[in-house]
Amino acid sequence: MLVVGNIPVSEVAQFLPAYSGKACIAAFNSPQSCTLSGESEAIDGLHQKLSTSFKNLFLHVLDVPAAYHSHMMEPILNPIQDKIGLLQEREMEVELFSTVTGHLATEGDFTTGQYWAKNIGEAVAFEQAVKTAAAGKKHVVFVEIGPRRALQRNIIETVGNGTPVFPSVQPDKDYETLLTVVSKVFKLGSEVDWEEFYKGYETLRIPCPRYQFDSIKK
Repeated sequence: MLVVGNIPVSEVAQFLPAYSGKACIAAFNSPQSCTLSGESEAIDGLHQKLSTSFKNLFLHVLDVPAAYHSHMMEPILNPIQDKIGLLQEREMEVELFSTVTGHLATEGDFTTGQYWAKNIGEAVAFEQAVKTAAAGKKHVVFVEIGPRRALQRNIIETVGNGTPVFPSVQPDKDYETLLTVVSKVFKLGSEVDWEEFYKGYETLRIPCPRYQFDSIKK
């Protein structure tokens, strides 16, 4: 699998007809980034053609054991669908946006083997899911849940530089990163459950003035 960045996805797609049935776009990461998947020789050929055709490209070969989200997953799709079958459905507590459909998920989406087979075999609609999540909303803030910052650039390329995107965790800075992101989203107007945040920690209330300090020297 090959991550391609710094180039419109439409331009990358123009190289695919020569590899029809052998390689495809496995993930739409942003308008300027996608991930290619397929047979090793086809991916190697695309890597060479892209690197010689464009300057300042971002190209990164993923160290993965299989060509996910491509035709090479077809042999396992039916077994996975049958094995998972139907899962117990529960009421959703928050809105979830599916990277399979790129749209708001329903309660039944995640409870069928068919959905999870599509999740493995079809392209990841990350860009569309981000657009759908942000559409029609004011003061949008994204917090990336994961062990490190990985999707910030894709999100910014999709919704624009004016949208704050924060990591939830950074290597060797777990606690510091968490405190930072909570303070930043609170400053931007998001509600924070402080009781849950400080749960398990002894806290001490201190008296503070309830007026805004004027930092301008007169």
